[in-house]
Amino acid sequence: LLEVVQIFGGSIIFFLISKKIINENKWPLLINIFISIASISTLIGFYAFFVRPFDRMAGSFQDFRDIFSVVPNGYADFILLILPFLFFNFINAKVSKYKYLYAALLIFNLTGFILAYSQGALIAAFGMTLIFIICFFRKIVKNLVSIFLILFISFSLSFVLNNAHQKLFPETKLEGKDQEEIQEIINKKFLGKIRQ
Repeated sequence: LLEVVQIFGGSIIFFLISKKIINENKWPLLINIFISIASISTLIGFYAFFVRPFDRMAGSFQDFRDIFSVVPNGYADFILLILPFLFFNFINAKVSKYKYLYAALLIFNLTGFILAYSQGALIAAFGMTLIFIICFFRKIVKNLVSIFLILFISFSLSFVLNNAHQKLFPETKLEGKDQEEIQEIINKKFLGKIRQ
């Protein structure tokens, strides 16, 4: 069923674009909607990252009823599609409050992307970054300090959050544990604190 919905949704988007029903004035709004959806997914992922013992960020690409139904690679690919729009909006923002907003969203989503630990997505991000540098070299040079600061903050946050997750769930080595044992770990961590 999910595949049918995806194909149908993709067909609708293709139809709207090919028939130019969405005119050029609406593109910034559509891109901002996509960025908002990705940011909400990342917010859900940060919540799940600190209440579930799974040690990779998966955004909203998980089923909260099942411990093992987590798809961090799918989440990383989803964020990988949004990052160019965020970088583009960041380097083209004319008003400083929008520049700060896009910088904060970039840090937020990039940190989630790094915490997904998806090797394929990281390789694709490297290639995408090279293409982005070639296409927007002048604008990137103007914002070089800001971009390095955003990258530094994102990598630092991912390191700090990963360490916090490891302290919260020191037993996140899931090999050899069944779903009941992992559920017991979660119950001890959180339900035990609520009962006290």
